[in-house]
Amino acid sequence: MFAIVFSVFFVSLVVGIPIAFALYFSSFSMLLWMKIPDMIMVQRVIGAIEKYPLLCIPFFILAGSLMSAGGITQRLIYFANLLVGRFRGALGLVNVVASMFFSGISGSAVADATSIGSVMIPTMKKEGYKPAFCSAITASAAVCGPIIPPSIPMVVFGIVTAVPIGRLFLAGAFPGFLYGALLLLGAYIAAVRNNYPKHEPASIKEIVGGIKYGGTALAMPFIIIAGVATGAVTDAELGVLAALYALFVGIFVHRELNLSKIIACLKETVVSTAVVLFIMGAANLFSWLLAVSGAPQKIVASIFELTANKWLILVMLNVLLLIIGCFIDGIPAILLLAPILLPLVMKLGIDPLHFGVIFVFNMMVGNLTPPVGLTLLVTLRFSGVSLLDASKAVLPYMLLAWIVLAVITIFPWLSLFLPSMLY
Repeated sequence: MFAIVFSVFFVSLVVGIPIAFALYFSSFSMLLWMKIPDMIMVQRVIGAIEKYPLLCIPFFILAGSLMSAGGITQRLIYFANLLVGRFRGALGLVNVVASMFFSGISGSAVADATSIGSVMIPTMKKEGYKPAFCSAITASAAVCGPIIPPSIPMVVFGIVTAVPIGRLFLAGAFPGFLYGALLLLGAYIAAVRNNYPKHEPASIKEIVGGIKYGGTALAMPFIIIAGVATGAVTDAELGVLAALYALFVGIFVHRELNLSKIIACLKETVVSTAVVLFIMGAANLFSWLLAVSGAPQKIVASIFELTANKWLILVMLNVLLLIIGCFIDGIPAILLLAPILLPLVMKLGIDPLHFGVIFVFNMMVGNLTPPVGLTLLVTLRFSGVSLLDASKAVLPYMLLAWIVLAVITIFPWLSLFLPSMLY
């Protein structure tokens, strides 16, 4: 049965059928094989999206869209330039710092790559940066988006595994900043080797003025972390708070949001949310059918037949997730695999928070890797380079991501100390 189901799934992907429809086709073939009533398909799909915590997804998407339309991107880039513009390869460093700031707003790697890349890449090209480097550093920095809180993939992971979403947010904070710090180092080394330009140092007065100019944007991550840490609001309410704050700032502070922009943001939110929920319904049905068939138990038993060594299994899981991330986008992969792999993780005594960070980080590295490589693909329309050239340029930054992945896998406390301290 499994051979038939997975054959249908992978053949559908190969011929170019969208992953959600591939999941529905595979699930329907399994329903026919197992002789399960068709109505179950409808019930499982609707049941997957009728969950209160899912409300935070459209609101976080809306918050990121409103902040971007309300002039947030330019303000973050301006402030980042004041901080690191004095160093060699100024715009490369600004790109990374701005993406880390924007990560605390959007929770999406693709949103980061689009918002930052549309402004930074043309500017970098004008100052003599290689277009392939522009794509590589922008895509790599955008990976911070779903790791530094808030994070839409972590919301999905928390929902399908019943792991507290707020704690997942906090668990991803330090690994996200660690990855950002290594990216800054990598960008600086590339700048020195290529003699990229630097900007005039900013004075203390200019930096203070930059804080005032971009302070409303910088406040968003702190509002989110404070809400999570204090438990004053639920996960869904946190998304509403972020969206209301973005709306208030865009209209009354930045004064760049008007009715037409707000309507455009709402349309974008509806489309993005519909895509996510459509995929969630398909993946939930597929995962449920696998669970009913006993596949998770068989997979766990098969792995333990090979080895019971915790570290060896973690290495195997990392390799598996890195490979899957190359072909399947993060959210569908989480929906498909997290419920299956969680029993294995629990049996090994691995903290689900730690595993959640490892899982999401693997999926974000997959966002850099062709043939899917969504963040890398997004940057190509701004840089104008080929996918092959951009893929070569991104390799050093993928290596940095692998180093961070190895570190957070070996040292669980890097992910767990913040949730443990605040809860």
